[in-house]
Amino acid sequence: MEKPLISILIPVYNCEPFLRECLDSVVGQTYDRLEVICVNDGSTDGSLPILLEYAGRYDFIEVIDRENSGVASARNRLLEAATGDYILFVDADDSIKPEMAEWMLAQAEKENADVVTCKICINGKWTNTGINREILDKSTFIYKFIYHRELNGSLCNKLIRRELTKGVKFHPEISYGEDALFCWHVFQNCEKMIMTNKELYNYRMNPESISHQKFGAKKLTGHKTWSIITKETEKWWPQYLDTALSRWGMEDFHLLMQAGAGGYHKDQQIADLQSTVTKHLKLMISSGMLSGKHKVNAIIVGRWFHYAAIYAAIHNIKKTF
Repeated sequence: MEKPLISILIPVYNCEPFLRECLDSVVGQTYDRLEVICVNDGSTDGSLPILLEYAGRYDFIEVIDRENSGVASARNRLLEAATGDYILFVDADDSIKPEMAEWMLAQAEKENADVVTCKICINGKWTNTGINREILDKSTFIYKFIYHRELNGSLCNKLIRRELTKGVKFHPEISYGEDALFCWHVFQNCEKMIMTNKELYNYRMNPESISHQKFGAKKLTGHKTWSIITKETEKWWPQYLDTALSRWGMEDFHLLMQAGAGGYHKDQQIADLQSTVTKHLKLMISSGMLSGKHKVNAIIVGRWFHYAAIYAAIHNIKKTF
């Protein structure tokens, strides 16, 4: 019987300094039945020549070159091209451990699971913790995702049965939280998940990524992400609605604090974030998501946006001493 095919999907945009490390980690996998698909999304640096070099050396690598259309569109193109039984997304500035594909597939096959997760390490700071593994039924992993602490919306640490992604797309108009929205919709098609803490994915803190750029309008699309998830929770999982409202409030609270710290000026979008926070503040506290000094911060910033800038300034001064 032929072994399952795993599609490793890599969107690439101006990642020349890190791309070889990423590709070396992918072609160095201990699992030998792979297809690797890379979409060069209009890179203006030397990314494309590197991709073509690797595609010339390895017959299981395919390169799709196109004009820049954004990461959501690039990921949709990758999904269209994938033919594997399972998929793994890898960002072009990150890297993976040699055993990642093989180990995660073994977990999926052992339990007939639709999704397997692993732990992410930051900037190569691996730890040597023991491996914990939890088998989750649908109701449990849906709740854990909505609560968004143990199970979050990161895409890169999940092996996913490909057939469950059919009909699910990334939203081009959402730039912040599009991973979470994609995972949320895929999870609706899943029945069993294995959640583990085995470190297999190395995430690079790249200042050029949207997560680490100066706060701008793109990050505010995170409000829409959780607006959609909350509305769909009310329709599909009404027993978890209060949890979804709490998480929506928390995500908007974090956006408010980031916006203020980044010098963003108050506008209607900021007012919408404040409205979500103040409206769901009691649920955020009762759920256990909001506590300590963050409770005070949420109460104040929900009414006075400029507090976030003052708080950030004081915090930066304290760090200098």
